[in-house]
Amino acid sequence: MQNYKRKITYFYQYHNGNVGSTAGFLKLEIRGDKVKIIINIQEPSGLPFKEASLYFYHEAGDHLAAIKVDEIESKNGILTYQNRTDWQQIFDTGRDLYTFDGVAVVYNDSHYYIGDFKDRDRRDYALVKKERRQEDKSNTVREEIPKKPVAGEKTPTEIAAKQDILSEISAGQNREETEWFQEQLEDLPEEKQQREARQQETEKENEQRKREKEHNIEAAVELSPQNETADNMKTIVDSLFGEQDSDLKNNTVRSGNEKDVFEKCEECPYHKKHLERQEQVDVFEKMIQEYPKLPMYGATELFDCVRIHPKDIGKLDMRNWKLGVNSFLTHGFYTYQYLLLGKMRFDDGSEHSIIGVPGVYSNREKYLANMFGFDQFIPVKKTGVKTGEFGYWIVEISPYLQ
Repeated sequence: MQNYKRKITYFYQYHNGNVGSTAGFLKLEIRGDKVKIIINIQEPSGLPFKEASLYFYHEAGDHLAAIKVDEIESKNGILTYQNRTDWQQIFDTGRDLYTFDGVAVVYNDSHYYIGDFKDRDRRDYALVKKERRQEDKSNTVREEIPKKPVAGEKTPTEIAAKQDILSEISAGQNREETEWFQEQLEDLPEEKQQREARQQETEKENEQRKREKEHNIEAAVELSPQNETADNMKTIVDSLFGEQDSDLKNNTVRSGNEKDVFEKCEECPYHKKHLERQEQVDVFEKMIQEYPKLPMYGATELFDCVRIHPKDIGKLDMRNWKLGVNSFLTHGFYTYQYLLLGKMRFDDGSEHSIIGVPGVYSNREKYLANMFGFDQFIPVKKTGVKTGEFGYWIVEISPYLQ
């Protein structure tokens, strides 16, 4: 059976730097070597545009580098698109699907839609349109006898290739492309010889330093008595390690009264992670305080409730991230354009953090909700009869970062 993967991302409207509500969806379906791309965007009324351009983009520092792949026609106020391409070679761009961060549907520089694969807010990123890499023109037929190269002289092809690579690097490509160009540059004969010569020279210098240091250490051990004082040991360390090793020097020589030989390295990743955990902010409580409040009316079990989007789930503990692709949740959000984040007081008196999906109670809806993990329904109004009442389908979550 062919490998099958699917991802659904929502489009958000960007107009003059402002981000609007969801405008449609992007669906990617990978089967084997092919990816099927489905786009559906509901346009605002009164737009004069007849078509838009389809771009795939990747984050490049402070902007989004976008590569145009196709056009999308507007029909009856809807932008629809469906196509297939190789996921390892998206529309012959020279990049595979996983090197891109999202899709942009563009009318012009001030009005476009962003569908980010990781649901990131891109309002601070400028959308910069990039040209595709130049195609290999080596197959072009020319009636010309090739000139025999002189020994040590680069051929016109090598010169042109090197100039193309240097121009691409100077144009400000992202890190992956720059590394690729540098690798190509290193494969040119002259550059390769110079690199090998520099490498051999560096290895000789390192070997010489190593022999000198070993000789100095042996001489210091022979000359120093067993009862060497701390001051004399500092002198020996000064002679063995130059100024460039001052940090190591300072941490090596210690008085006998101290417990630790080395101070804790402030740059140690484990130490940094420990500090981050100590100083981390309770993201859930911060969202409860800052996000738009939701009135609960008669639903007294629910309190401290705010309005969120599916992309906000990514700010919570990673154990909750699977809800971002929960079909019942995404269906409810697409219908009502918001989700509920808050707290619920259960019958036993305990309080838990929850996410709620807005909906209307029915037996069919209850069956679907239970199937996707939403096993409780809280109506906003208490009428005694749930059927036909508006409320929220509830699931408990883990609110705190680990």
